[in-house]
Amino acid sequence: MKRDYFNPLMAQLTAALENSGDQIALLTRYKVCVDVFKQGIEAIRKTLAGQPFEDKQDEIRYYREEAPKVHGRLFFYQKLVELEVARQYTPPEKSAEILRKVLSEADQYIEKHEIVCAYCIRADTYWDDYLFLRRGQGEWSDREAGAYIDGEFTIGAYWLSWINAYQHLKNWVTAELEQIERPPEPPRQAKRLKSHAKAVEAVEILKGLHLIGFFGNSSFKEVIGWAREEWSVRIGNHDQILQDICNRKINPTKCIDRIKEALENWMDEKL
Repeated sequence: MKRDYFNPLMAQLTAALENSGDQIALLTRYKVCVDVFKQGIEAIRKTLAGQPFEDKQDEIRYYREEAPKVHGRLFFYQKLVELEVARQYTPPEKSAEILRKVLSEADQYIEKHEIVCAYCIRADTYWDDYLFLRRGQGEWSDREAGAYIDGEFTIGAYWLSWINAYQHLKNWVTAELEQIERPPEPPRQAKRLKSHAKAVEAVEILKGLHLIGFFGNSSFKEVIGWAREEWSVRIGNHDQILQDICNRKINPTKCIDRIKEALENWMDEKL
């Protein structure tokens, strides 16, 4: 019998997080994850009671492959809740120190159980009866100090669940440390645009904008200084240029007229 509990639980988790919204605090988000998997594991217990394992191999397959994924993800989210609570009551400068301790804890656990990892990677089976068959009653593990193995769980599934959880935790912590310890990027400077307007064209345009109040209470001399700096236009004696514009006999506002014509043509094309 194909037993797939993990993927449906992840779909439920995605839906629960979407319903919670994007703005919820991290601690609340992790608690939602814990609740979804706790409820999911309780539902799995009821399903297993109604649909018992077909044989020993079916039981071993579940506790070796499926249960560690489900329980491992619960353990992972529980660790995230603990970690986020600790970070809330710790100065920001200590955050990296907390994360490194968690990373060390994960490395130590995985190293301590490297034989179990190797056993599963090689797909060995000689230890399966001990690791992945239920005892029928709960017991304290003499191989895992302080670990109580429920009668509906197995020591192998317990180990693999924590190995799974710590592997996820290592990835998460490593990414967080990279964010914290990454040197700040230098502020980006906006690319300065260079104007290709001639001095007389710039003065004509700027004078028109100045006259209709685009530069507030700034004097025209201040506007010209701004244009020299920001537009990189080489404007000499702007008073003389203004006088030349006033003395035009034909097309006195020829640059502004060109702008008006270009805009009207563009608008006609858009209709």
